[in-house]
Amino acid sequence: MQIAYLSADFYRHATAYLAAGLFELHDRPRFEVLGVSFEGDDASDLRVRLVKSFDRFYDVTARSDEDAAKLLASLQVDIAVDLKGYTQDARTGILAHRPAPIQISYLGYPGTMGASFMDYVIADATVLPFDQQPFYTEKIIHLPDCYQVNDSRRAIAEHTPSRPQAGLPEQGFVFCCFNNNYKITAPVFEVWMRLLCAVPGSVLCCQTTRARTITCASKPRRAGSILRVSCSRTASRSTGTSRANASPTSSSTPCRTMPTPP
Repeated sequence: MQIAYLSADFYRHATAYLAAGLFELHDRPRFEVLGVSFEGDDASDLRVRLVKSFDRFYDVTARSDEDAAKLLASLQVDIAVDLKGYTQDARTGILAHRPAPIQISYLGYPGTMGASFMDYVIADATVLPFDQQPFYTEKIIHLPDCYQVNDSRRAIAEHTPSRPQAGLPEQGFVFCCFNNNYKITAPVFEVWMRLLCAVPGSVLCCQTTRARTITCASKPRRAGSILRVSCSRTASRSTGTSRANASPTSSSTPCRTMPTPP
């Protein structure tokens, strides 16, 4: 059986950092694993590892959606897995041509694609409960525990910083969110402010890649309480992973539905 993974993110990208081990650990006697890339060759060590992780790797950046779909059909791919959904550099049009009998959305976009050519979406009971099925055109599949794969070979810095070294108070519960700041909408931020009010002495830690978080953090007074928002600078992958150990609870932002790209 042939499985093809489609993505623009086979380089130093969050999706690749998560899924590199997944591609390597498929049961090779039972499955042949193909990578189909559109954009993203940064000549990095991770890119080299990703290419090697597939039995066959195809770069279709220069091909049209129709030509890329014809390639998949000619390879007789059994299952096509889209790792992009409606996110940046998506090539939804490839799977719109129905090159594989089974087409699945996974990892990059847990929202519905609202498209008849997508058969399944892989998620879990927390990210996408079955009671949301009426709002999805895809059939929901649950992985046990958590849908998000993680690479067991990801490096973690040897030194775990203390709370003060990470810019955090010595005492108090720490909520953290290391998403890109443009994903933090006003309603989400308001929920976080209510959480801080409900947990005395707690602090929210965000990274400061844009001024937006600083602006939000400059007015964190709710219900007569002073709420603390700690902003940390971005760090390398290994350092950031180590630094996260100082923050016990991570928060995330919701998936935002986008229209089908033209």
